[in-house]
Amino acid sequence: MEEQFAARAVRWLFIDGGIHLPKYFFHIRRNDVFEEDPEGIDLASPELAFEEATAAAREIVAERIRMAIGQTETLSRL
Repeated sequence: MEEQFAARAVRWLFIDGGIHLPKYFFHIRRNDVFEEDPEGIDLASPELAFEEATAAAREIVAERIRMAIGQTETLSRL
């Protein structure tokens, strides 16, 4: 299954006279299914956004590996 990750940032937000961090949105496409991140996350830099996206990708891959191992173990019991 092919997964693609995308991040987009809303530039610095000026709300109530204060400066807020840019908000990054992490969207995931799994084959033909697009999952939009409606909430996003406030991060101080593109580098931190890259680290966040990398960590999320690792978690997704690890979960897929765990699921594959579980399916293999189930099949081996048959």
